[in-house]
Amino acid sequence: MFWLGWPVWYVYLKGSARTRVLITAKDKILVIRGWHDGRFWSLPGGGVHEGEKASASAIREVYEETGISLLAKQLKSLGFSDHQNYGLSFRIEGFVAKVSKCYKPKIQKLEILEAKWINPSKLNINNTDQDTLGLIATWKARR
Repeated sequence: MFWLGWPVWYVYLKGSARTRVLITAKDKILVIRGWHDGRFWSLPGGGVHEGEKASASAIREVYEETGISLLAKQLKSLGFSDHQNYGLSFRIEGFVAKVSKCYKPKIQKLEILEAKWINPSKLNINNTDQDTLGLIATWKARR
């Protein structure tokens, strides 16, 4: 499916600003599998709209994809990274947000296949995308 839509993804994502949010509760993080590449876990997030702050985008995307409401004061920046894969390139600002419990996600059916709370030790190069692994490593280094 990804390769059929690749020309559209290329135009849509090229040079865009995106967000990802590492949501923590107890010893777990919330990960998702999207329809475009359901083999790998990733973090909720998405595109920053024109004139939108990255933090507002992060809050909106988390709610759209998982039904979990976050507040701006919960978000802590993990910094920026540049994604380059399959000829696509865009900039990601990562955030971390701590919540009090593992809320049951209400997934966005047309975009998300699965959302799950998982211990980060279970995530690796065989089941998780590189952007997510990089943000987890940054988060762990800052704790």
